[in-house]
Amino acid sequence: NRGESIDVVIMAAPALDQLIEEGKVRAGSRVELVRSLIGMAVKAGAPKPDISTVDALKRTLLTAKSIAYSDSASGVYLATVLFPKLGIWDQIKSKS
Repeated sequence: NRGESIDVVIMAAPALDQLIEEGKVRAGSRVELVRSLIGMAVKAGAPKPDISTVDALKRTLLTAKSIAYSDSASGVYLATVLFPKLGIWDQIKSKS
């Protein structure tokens, strides 16, 4: 974003996609380097929720009192891609 010339960019996919959309990185040059997994945890002493299926994950998120996630690439993905794709973003955004 500082306008400097670059030779190679290594960053999270959503950020890289944005640079491609802005014409700052050549479309078609993107290569997936790693697969990043997202983990889930609950507070100490709480029962382990059922997240074994998409529907079970949705139920768990919808019934949760609060939801926390990072503001890094994984959190951005959750808020802008996964939760809306699950159709639950409007119901859970006030919990985060």
